[in-house]
Amino acid sequence: MTITYLASRHKWRALLSYQGERFSLGMWPTEEAAQQAVTHKLEQLAAEEAGGSEMAKVQAVQETADDGLGEFEGRPISAIKIIITRTGDGLSKAMTVAPKILHQGESGYIVLSYQTAKIRFDPAEDEDGEPVAERVQILVADGATFVDRDLVGDVVDTMRERIAEREARIKREKDEAKGIFTFDGLADDEE
Repeated sequence: MTITYLASRHKWRALLSYQGERFSLGMWPTEEAAQQAVTHKLEQLAAEEAGGSEMAKVQAVQETADDGLGEFEGRPISAIKIIITRTGDGLSKAMTVAPKILHQGESGYIVLSYQTAKIRFDPAEDEDGEPVAERVQILVADGATFVDRDLVGDVVDTMRERIAEREARIKREKDEAKGIFTFDGLADDEE
């Protein structure tokens, strides 16, 4: 196993060579963040080797975005966006086989199958005004169906929690950069 950290323009790149495979774990604002990316990837590889549960496998797939997004034409990729076309076609076809009447305000779950039709890279700037790229993945839905919460609800809930945690961390980091500090859990510790 070989771990390499490269510094350039106030960013750190993490590279990992593990059992004959090479992983580029993306660009990170600090060396510590790059080290965390390597640790996370090693934990993910260990879980795969151990043959974790189906939920762990789903979560490992969801976490790949945390492992770094690479570069396009020398610019770090800062985000991945998705465009899905023809989503109604597959679902409308499913409704002819298994009709489902929906009511206003009702929520539920839909599973899509897709094929990646196109990838493009849009120019953008990071918070410091540095040039970056956004990877835009254009998918064509080729099938869809309604599913019960029991099948996918936990996976969706886990992703919602991860999104909320990330948004809270980003807000906290922005606040701290402005000199605003919060002490979460302080009241709980005093009791």
